[in-house]
Amino acid sequence: ADSLRAMGVSATDLGQFDMAKQYFDSALSLYRQLNDLRGESTVLNNLSVVAYAKNQLIAAVEPWEKSRSIHQTIGDKEGTARVLSNLGSVCLDLGAYEKGQAYCLEALSICREADLRFGQGLNLINLALSNYYLNSDRQAEIFSQAALQLAQEMKSVPLEGLALKDRAYLLLQWQRFDEAAQTYQQALAIWQQLAQPLQLLEVQAGLAQASLGQGWFEQARDSIVPVVAHL
Repeated sequence: ADSLRAMGVSATDLGQFDMAKQYFDSALSLYRQLNDLRGESTVLNNLSVVAYAKNQLIAAVEPWEKSRSIHQTIGDKEGTARVLSNLGSVCLDLGAYEKGQAYCLEALSICREADLRFGQGLNLINLALSNYYLNSDRQAEIFSQAALQLAQEMKSVPLEGLALKDRAYLLLQWQRFDEAAQTYQQALAIWQQLAQPLQLLEVQAGLAQASLGQGWFEQARDSIVPVVAHL
């Protein structure tokens, strides 16, 4: 079951979502046969991540809620924080900004209590976004800078890549195009280094927007070509 779940995680990272779901479904069946609640809750979270990545946002919510319930039942703070973080993300994408912010604040509190620094970083990023969506730009800026600072203190390259990508997005919305382009370039270098194709495509799309904002049409075209090819 653990091996199947691990292969599902690898397939997810590579964007092979149908294959990942097959691995996770097989792992879930075994975990339930074993009455392994921790394994079941973890793989339910994985299944929601796959649905989320495929933009099946409503479908992602139910497994996350089931996973959250199990984590809370067995007293797994790390698992509870992880699922709350994911529920916060999906609420932001569904436009339920206040609900998403509440999930993220709860998750951040648990992460700080349990010293889960990576989780702290993820929730700081989401709180930056939720505050932007709720028209609190000053708070968005504070959370965004805090997320990037934490990632750099931890020397966590993936977390820094996420913090840079979402900070660049905020800078783009505030029409600070030069800063946005520079920040996207930093994120681009990280995701190229980590060979994460989906993150890379999102950064390239943002970089194209920042280039357009500066009137750099050739650079915008060069950034968007691989995104269009993927789509």
